[in-house]
Amino acid sequence: MKKLLERIFGKKKSTLTVETRIRDVKEWGNRIQNVMAENRIYTIGELIQWRKSELIRFRRIGTKSLFEITELLDENNLKLNAEKNLRN
Repeated sequence: MKKLLERIFGKKKSTLTVETRIRDVKEWGNRIQNVMAENRIYTIGELIQWRKSELIRFRRIGTKSLFEITELLDENNLKLNAEKNLRN
């Protein structure tokens, strides 16, 4: 029944805020969640401080994972950092 409802109405998408924990984002697989934890990124707020060019250097993050991250952030009107690195 659940699959039928998902097919008719579509899957419910997560609503992301800067306080949302990475592990609570169900659209992302274990790979993304594990890589973020390995790099001590625990919330969406911490994630959006990074640039794409920095994230792609993480071990086990490829273009497909990066696409999934940016796609879900875009759907929630959030973006990765495009400016020079502002982190300390």
